[in-house]
Parts: sequence; C-alpha cells; structure tokens
Amino acid sequence: MNETPPPVRKRRWWLRVLIAIVVIQLLGFGIFGGMLWSWTDVERLDAAGAEERFATALASAGGGPAYFDMPEHGDVIIHRELESASPPSIRALHGLVWQADRQRFVQLVVPGWFVRAKLNSSVGLEAFLRRLGMDERSRSGVHAEDLARIGHGLLVDERFGEGSRVLLWLEGEAGQ
Repeated sequence: MNETPPPVRKRRWWLRVLIAIVVIQLLGFGIFGGMLWSWTDVERLDAAGAEERFATALASAGGGPAYFDMPEHGDVIIHRELESASPPSIRALHGLVWQADRQRFVQLVVPGWFVRAKLNSSVGLEAFLRRLGMDERSRSGVHAEDLARIGHGLLVDERFGEGSRVLLWLEGEAGQ
C-alpha cells in the first residue's frame, strides 16, 4: 500500500504578523481617542458667554502677546522674547475654540505629561506646526525646545471674520 501523507498546510506567519499589527494599531487609536475624549468638553454657549470664558482664560494665561502671531496676510511672527532660560515645567496645554455659526464652545485640557511627550517627539511637533501652517524647521525656525522654554503663557489667540476664535496656552507648574 502506497499511502500519501496528508497535505501539509503552510503556516502563513506573515498573515499573523499583519493581523497583530492591525490589532495593535486599533488599540492605540482607541486608547488615544478615549484620552482625547476625556480631555475635551463641548457645550452650547452664546457669544457673551464665550467672550467671558475667553477673558477668564486670557487672565489665567498671563495676558500679553501670543507666542505665535498669525496675521491674515504674511508670515507668522514668533515672539521669542517670551521664551525663558528657566521656564516652569508644563502642567497642561489649554485650548478654547468658539464656533460662532454653531454656537459651540470647545474646551480642551491636555495633561503636562502628554504635552512633554509630544514636544519630545518630532512627529508631535511637526503635526502641531503643520496645523498652524508652518514647516517644522525651515520657515518657522521653531523647535520643541523653544515651546518648552515658554513654560507658561499664551501660544495662539486667533479671531476669525465670522466671530469664531481659537485660544491656546501653556500652564506652568506653580512655584517653579
């Protein structure tokens, strides 16, 4: 009797690796999405209420000019005089967004540990500067170390024609 052995299934190791990579990516997106959701608060607010919140936030940020001044026409102006040789450690990044047409107010508070991690990551800084319309190295000349040297203060205060507004500021650790 001449029996042939059963066919041997080739293990597709690369398929298992691909599935593992996809699962890890999905978990990462889910975790990041959950963190972002917990750091964000969205509510309906009229223009007067939004202006009141912006005034309180500006006082908390220390007032003064924003680090990034973005005129409607022209290059971004960077106020390097706001940098400090010994800035406080970053406690949080705060953001307020007022969408006038929707009467929607968004408040974002990102913990300092996450901000510091992103400032130390070239991907994080690059994405931030790209969203501001700047190239990471060439046009702006801003590096992660520069933002860390602010420590506490206003980063962006932009108003738009239809009444919308964006405010970003860093909160430094007290007593440093």
